[in-house]
This record gives sequence, C-alpha cells and structure tokens, in this order.
Amino acid sequence: MTRYLKDGKILDTDRAKDSWEGSGGETLYLSAKDRYYSVRPRGIGEPHDSVEVLAAAEAARWLLMAGLDLPEDLAEFEEDLIE
Repeated sequence: MTRYLKDGKILDTDRAKDSWEGSGGETLYLSAKDRYYSVRPRGIGEPHDSVEVLAAAEAARWLLMAGLDLPEDLAEFEEDLIE
C-alpha cells in the first residue's frame, strides 16, 4: 500500500480504479473518486516520490505522450491535443 498526501487528500494507489505505466517509472492513476494523479519515483537526492494531481486534459496529454490509448472519459480531449 502506498499513500500520498496532496492538496489535503490522501491518494491511495491500492484504491485506484485504474493505472497506466509511463516512461521512467512514472505511473498515472485514476483515484477511487475519479481524480487523475501521477507518481514519479524519487530521484537521487530527492526525499520522496513526486505526486501531481492532473486535470482531465493533462491526464489525456500524459497518456497520449506515453503512447497509450485514452479511456472513454478522456476521449473528448484527443482531437484538441493532437495536430
């Protein structure tokens, strides 16, 4: 179980509805309450993993840049993000 505190909320990776592996060990999660967040493993000299809550459009961009398909709830962003 891995938990992160962000914006006053506890993000629990074990309770995530879905997750996607990206490059460099970074993972995108869809929380139990439908919030997208990314977790990047800590680098050398960094004390903790980096956690960022993403807006829906940012999550869509993350998935597309990782070469992954968009889930149904993010499909609407594909047309605006890709030229």
